[in-house]
Amino acid sequence: MQSTINASEKNFYELFDRVDFRNENLNRQNQTILNLLQQHPDLKGDLSTSKLLQLFSESLTQFPKAYAIYLATSENEFFEVINMAHSDRLEEQLQAPTGTAWTVIQVDIKRKTNNYHFQYFDAQLRLLSEKFSTTEYKASQRPWFQNAMKSTDIYQSKPYLFWHLKAPGITFSKKVNDTRVIAIDYTIEHLTNLFKHLKPTKDSQIILFNRYGEKYFETDVSPDSSLLKFEDFKLSKQESDYIKSLPLLKVSNQANWEPFDFVQNGHENGFSIALLKSLAERIGLQIQFVNDYRWDEFLEEFKHGRIDLMHSLLHSEEREKIGVFSDPYYSIDNFLMTHKSINKIETTEQLLALRFALGRSWQSTELLLNKFPNLNYQLYDDLPAMMRAVDAGEVDAWIDNAETFARNRQKYQLTNIKVNQALDAFIPRQDHLYFMAQPKYAPLIDILNRAMNSIEPRSFKRLEQSWYLDENLEALKISPYENLFFQLLNKLPSDGDAHFYKTEIDGQVYLTAISAMDYDKEAAYLATLVPLSSLLAPYYQEFYLSLLAIIISLLTLLLLAHFSSALIVRPINELMKRNKLIANRAFDKVTPVETHIKELAELSDTLMTVSKSFQQYEKTQETFLQGLVKLIAEAIDKRSHHTYSHCSRVPKLGIMILDAAIEQKEGYFKSFGMSEDEKQAFELGAWLHDAGKITTPESILEKSTKLDAFYNRIHEIRMRFEVLWRDAEIHYYQQMAKSSDNQELQEQLKQQLNETQKRLQDDYQLIADLNIGKERVTEENLAKLDMIGEIKWHSHFDKSLGLSKFQLEQLPKQNSNIESLLQDYPEQIMIRPAKEHVYYKQQDFTMTVPKHELNLGEKYNLSIVRGTLTHEERFKMEEHVVMTLKLLEQVPLPQHYQNIPKYAGTHHEKLDGSGYPRQLTAEQFGMPERIMALADIFEALTAPDRPYKRTHNLSRALDILYEMVENNKLDRDVFELFLRSGVYMVYAKEFIDPSQVDSVNIHKYLRN
Repeated sequence: MQSTINASEKNFYELFDRVDFRNENLNRQNQTILNLLQQHPDLKGDLSTSKLLQLFSESLTQFPKAYAIYLATSENEFFEVINMAHSDRLEEQLQAPTGTAWTVIQVDIKRKTNNYHFQYFDAQLRLLSEKFSTTEYKASQRPWFQNAMKSTDIYQSKPYLFWHLKAPGITFSKKVNDTRVIAIDYTIEHLTNLFKHLKPTKDSQIILFNRYGEKYFETDVSPDSSLLKFEDFKLSKQESDYIKSLPLLKVSNQANWEPFDFVQNGHENGFSIALLKSLAERIGLQIQFVNDYRWDEFLEEFKHGRIDLMHSLLHSEEREKIGVFSDPYYSIDNFLMTHKSINKIETTEQLLALRFALGRSWQSTELLLNKFPNLNYQLYDDLPAMMRAVDAGEVDAWIDNAETFARNRQKYQLTNIKVNQALDAFIPRQDHLYFMAQPKYAPLIDILNRAMNSIEPRSFKRLEQSWYLDENLEALKISPYENLFFQLLNKLPSDGDAHFYKTEIDGQVYLTAISAMDYDKEAAYLATLVPLSSLLAPYYQEFYLSLLAIIISLLTLLLLAHFSSALIVRPINELMKRNKLIANRAFDKVTPVETHIKELAELSDTLMTVSKSFQQYEKTQETFLQGLVKLIAEAIDKRSHHTYSHCSRVPKLGIMILDAAIEQKEGYFKSFGMSEDEKQAFELGAWLHDAGKITTPESILEKSTKLDAFYNRIHEIRMRFEVLWRDAEIHYYQQMAKSSDNQELQEQLKQQLNETQKRLQDDYQLIADLNIGKERVTEENLAKLDMIGEIKWHSHFDKSLGLSKFQLEQLPKQNSNIESLLQDYPEQIMIRPAKEHVYYKQQDFTMTVPKHELNLGEKYNLSIVRGTLTHEERFKMEEHVVMTLKLLEQVPLPQHYQNIPKYAGTHHEKLDGSGYPRQLTAEQFGMPERIMALADIFEALTAPDRPYKRTHNLSRALDILYEMVENNKLDRDVFELFLRSGVYMVYAKEFIDPSQVDSVNIHKYLRN
């Protein structure tokens, strides 16, 4: 039995690794395509068939796993290219002529008609035929368009049904600009086939789901809709002709209203779905389900005629205005559900005191608000959101039915909710589920009613039982697989390892396995549920033969033992070799040892398990480390919009150059190489190269003017000028009053006032210009600044008022109410601790350490000769490298990551020894460090404006790099590799603003 379980565990590990690899590979591929297409100029012009067909078909040829690529605008223009090789069904479904390789579907608003324009092209992009068909399709209203427009990141949809392919898939979409979105469709056929292939037994189940219990994929275990049997029912000729005349009808399918109407593996599912499918099959009706809208969106689509038939909905007068209702097919009892802390609600006053979670466009919402217009409520998009809000105490109550409450309470692991009271205690009413069709399909409703009335009662009851429909709110009747699934939700692993459990349900033992993985940018879990009896069945019938074979083998071994010492020695030596491979972390080279000796075979299996466990643990730890490193880098980047994405772009550029160096087969780099571990260490070092900036004050990072200190202090100085201005005016009017009879003196006073105000204007203009820091400060400027700074003004309020105890200790005693116009006071200086000077000397940091840590003096800051940073602030900026080394050297890194601090902490060093923090020379500079230095400088030169640096176009940035190469600051061979390999242009197209990318002649930088 144990070996069987072990085999099942190995099967699960294979499944998990393959799903994880395919998912990661798909995300990487999708990101590559979208990022390349997003920058293409053809996406910003007219939706030209020739240009976009050429571009999209080339992309689909390069990435054949993608099903289609399309571009849409906010004005509902739409252009899609479908790869016909993706499915054998497409030619028939799209009514394409033989030989069609590419189908273009376009909605062109310039034609002013609601038409799909289908064009069919062969492999050489020659038009074979075309046609038009009416459509109400609005691309801008689709979830993939709307969600992509809300973010600069790539949006990934949940699985839903593709309309033309009639198969489930996933859409990845990305905003091109403020009016356009590019998107790619992938089917999930690869996952469903993989799940089927790796199912341990026919009756086992595999599920991929998130921490909320929402399933992305699962093997199909749905009840069979063929349970329904019909009594004598035949269509009349008129009815039959009518059904044949109908087009393919679009039918709603909401995401998560189990067990009536929900999505599984992108396909429609549920009791109402099974009923409608059976009815449609019986009467010959062609239907297709649409399942990528919320409930309120479905109703809106129905109002506009873009959905033909809805189901699983309650009747209301408002809905009667827009559609035709069928007879009811299932009775619903609604209940008041509340947080468990709320006592039984028995009066209307108690009901009105509750805060309600109401569903957007739900009939129960309309019902409650009509009855109680003053109800306190919050609207939600779906039932899980409402239930979680009540469970968390954000609101008090919601309305639910017997069939969904207990199921979802277990599914979403909600322990703080309860059944409080039947809703008919306040609103006497019996609700039912109905079908609703567009008014033009009223005859169809009559036919559906007749078909429903002909269903055998016993078969309808069997269909209900297959979906475990029961009015018992507390005792949930569910299948064993759902029971196992709900139990697993209480055992979600917090690590990346696989966990195995044995569980007994109704006398049947099940083996379950679960492991965490990444899917859709969030934590997800993969689980298998296997009946142990099915797993062991093949082994029972071979038991006796196996036992006999074992006995014969043992007897044979005993007889031949003295001739077979080599059979023991060889596997032992091989096992020792495997042990050394594990010690050296060469896990991929560890293979099973072939031996017929049971104990040695078991030891070999143990070594294999240990190797895989160590490899998985190491992979988990590395994944965690990489995630933590990127999280730190992202946090640093987001501290300032001026350095946004710097920490993430430097490693990307660094790896590009590093890969180019490794690929060189001749010349300077032909002998250069790095192992995967060394490359990983370099990449992590690049991600962490600015980790020390976490200690750099934001006031320095964001300092765009000389007087910035969390805010621009120029306004404090301006206010003093305002005071001097008013003092001059007051003095003028006082003197004028004294000399009212002296016309000549009054003219002199007026002239003095004008001269004083003109001087104040000029002086303030100089200070304002100096504050910006664009021009180099001259000696004349400094002399003028000193003179202005000594201008006196009178203060009348105590400076010590409103200060903290610490600030009072820093404040010198005030002896006079006369103050200078520009203030350089002792309290504006922060003294540097003496131990910092000692630390720098001990660590061989050669940077000149300023005496003070910070000096906020106004005249001192305005006297900065170039830029906006003082000597102390510039040191604080450069000190981030020291802090990076200080932080990383304290981390207990694995042996293969020991170079991370070196890679991260040398990007400001220069070959001629003029860099910092240790002034290393070329002999102390390895190739990875030289690459890192160039990557950091180039990214900074081409990045968006920083307060203390200006951005440059591509050619100017390369000019600056070339000057640094000529001055022996940067490595010439690395710089020329950067140019010759084309890495500079690949990076520019992906990460630099197109307006900065100008023409470049690289030959002027290269040696002959």
